Amino acid sequence: MNCPGCGHEAQSEVYDGHYLPRVEIDVCHHCNSLWFDGRESLALTPGATVKLFHSMYERRESARQPHHAVKACPRCNGVLKETFDKRHTTAFSYFRCDAHGRFITFFQFLREKGFVRQASAAELEALKAKVKTVQCSSCGAPVPLSETSNCQHCQAPICFLGGEQLEGTLRELAEKEDKRQRVDPTVSARLVIDQLSVARFYRELERDTHGFGRGTDLMSVGLRALFSKLL
Repeated sequence: MNCPGCGHEAQSEVYDGHYLPRVEIDVCHHCNSLWFDGRESLALTPGATVKLFHSMYERRESARQPHHAVKACPRCNGVLKETFDKRHTTAFSYFRCDAHGRFITFFQFLREKGFVRQASAAELEALKAKVKTVQCSSCGAPVPLSETSNCQHCQAPICFLGGEQLEGTLRELAEKEDKRQRVDPTVSARLVIDQLSVARFYRELERDTHGFGRGTDLMSVGLRALFSKLL
C-alpha cells in the first residue's frame, strides 16, 4: 500500500501479537509513519512495541518526506479524520477511517505509548539558554530554538525523548513482556473459536436446548459445548 501521509510505498512488517501469532503492520520509512488496520496497535505485545520503536527510531534521520495536507485511507480512498486522544495525561493524535483503520506518525506513536513527554514552557526556556538547535524526536530534523518551539519540517512540538520517561516506559514494557513469556502461549490460541466453530456451537446449542422447559440446563450445555472446542 502507499502511505497515506507522504504517498510513498509502505512496507509490511510482522510483530508478535496478543491472542494472535502475528500482527502485520504497514510501516512507511520515508516519513516514519504507521498504518494500523483495525486495533492492531493494541494487539502488539510489549516486546513488539519496543522492537517497533527501535526500528523506527533508527531510521528517523532519513525519514524526511513531507505529508499531504489531506490524507486518504489506503483501503477505500476516503478522507481520514484527524482524531485527538489521551494516554493517561499525555495527549496524542492520529487520522482514522471508521471502517478500515488509522494512520499515526512516529512522534504521535511515541506519545501514545508513553515514550516521550512534551516540554513545559520553563523547560523550553532553560533549554534555549543552553543550546541553539535540537534534533526533532519525530523526524530527526534540526529545530532552531531561537525561532520556534515546533519542528519546521513535521510540525511536532519539542519533546523529551530519554531520561526517566523513556527508561521507565522501557522498563515497564520489559516487565510485561517477561510476564507474558511465562504464560502458556497456546492458551490464547485455544480460546479463539473461528467462525465455523461458532456456527457449530450454536447448532449444538439449539439441538441440546430443543427440549428447554423439561429440565435442560443452559449453563451446562454452554460449558459442555465450549470445553469440546478447547480440549
